[in-house]
Amino acid sequence: MEKQKCSKCGEVKNIADFTFRTDRGTHRKTCHTCTNARQRRWYNVPENSQKVRKKTNRYKEKNKEKHNKLNRKYRAVGKQWYKDYLLKKRLKRYGITKEQYVELLVLQNFKCKICLKKSDNLRIDHDHESGKVRGLLCNACNLALGLFRDNTQVLNDARKYISQSLRKRKSTKKP
Repeated sequence: MEKQKCSKCGEVKNIADFTFRTDRGTHRKTCHTCTNARQRRWYNVPENSQKVRKKTNRYKEKNKEKHNKLNRKYRAVGKQWYKDYLLKKRLKRYGITKEQYVELLVLQNFKCKICLKKSDNLRIDHDHESGKVRGLLCNACNLALGLFRDNTQVLNDARKYISQSLRKRKSTKKP
């Protein structure tokens, strides 16, 4: 996978972590994380956020019919369109095709690789070091792995903690 060094933080990251500029045919020099942080800092300045709100409101007023038409279109196809949009974005981010995603779905029988629950909205799980796709997970399992930061020691400690709690619960139950 192609790598690039961020000009702001200096980290070498996957090329998917940099926005592609279609006007120049190249990727930005700063990664998504640094770009988003810069934009948040700018927006959090009260006069800047007020400028954005005023500009947005002026645009909506000036283009009321166009805005209403887009809203009607979104409500008509909204949820599925948005799901498709997010999937397309995730596929691009992790460097896999829709065919590869469908192949993973079929291989996993449309089930989460950890809890084995069927889901119509499985997330793409990847190794944060290599960027390699590991499988598909339900939202809960994906969030849990992220919160544990892929640390197997912490996961083992959590498993022991839950096991102890279950043993205590069983031993206090009266037959």
